[in-house]
Amino acid sequence: MELSLMEWNIRGAARVDKAWNGTSKIQSWVADKIADNDADIKIITEFVVNDGIEYLFNKLRKNNNIWFFNSTTTNNGICIILNNEKFNISSNEIYKEEIIVSDIKNTNSPDYLQLFIKKLNLYIIGFRTTSLLNEKNKDILYTHKRQQYDIFNAQINDILMKNSNAKIIIGGDTNLYALQLKSFLNFDANIDDLGKKFENSDVIQYNDKYPTLIFKNKSKALIDHFICTLNIKTYNFRTDNWTFMDNNDDYIGVGKYDYKEKNNGPDHDIIYEDIKFNDV
Repeated sequence: MELSLMEWNIRGAARVDKAWNGTSKIQSWVADKIADNDADIKIITEFVVNDGIEYLFNKLRKNNNIWFFNSTTTNNGICIILNNEKFNISSNEIYKEEIIVSDIKNTNSPDYLQLFIKKLNLYIIGFRTTSLLNEKNKDILYTHKRQQYDIFNAQINDILMKNSNAKIIIGGDTNLYALQLKSFLNFDANIDDLGKKFENSDVIQYNDKYPTLIFKNKSKALIDHFICTLNIKTYNFRTDNWTFMDNNDDYIGVGKYDYKEKNNGPDHDIIYEDIKFNDV
């Protein structure tokens, strides 16, 4: 079976309208970018149920997508969207638990949503670690991140211990660069590797407050990744290269240094990858 993947962190509350005034909204252009993409699996992080949600869901419904989410109107969560032309899952199958949906409820856990599609022995997982943005103590920051990865690793290893042939697709905001990520995982996996090699001369800013390297071509070193078990072949990893910023009112006057503080849209690039595996 061949599948295409998409992952996008759409920025807390799907981003607020007009700076940090507390009014949350999923902008229609964000919904369009998600719904109009033809990826078979879309993993959306920092997803919040709020204004604009019905517009998104109506578009997904028209495109024969089915979706699962664990967020609320106040808390970030994960939304996983499936192209049902590819998966051919009936409502009956969902009700009969042919798809099992679960998450992790733990004080120190990352944002996490897991689907298990029985007929394919396939797990699809959305994942996002949180950061302590106002914390300056590096030991505290490391411990906070490590606690989340300990819980995440335990969850994945529990799956593999009970189901050694399981195929696992993970997409999300890891808040780590790829080389760092490898040292935080304790299971065998393929991790995308685009954009991890760069020359110092290509970097125009390093921001200590946020894990961001900004490049002359307006890209950032990626902290969003796909992680797949070794029984899945991964290929054609690529990014949107920030095209959603072009001619977009939410980014008027926003420079390369202003991704976090001054724009009204998502502050992560979109990532894509293609995968292939045996159906059984």
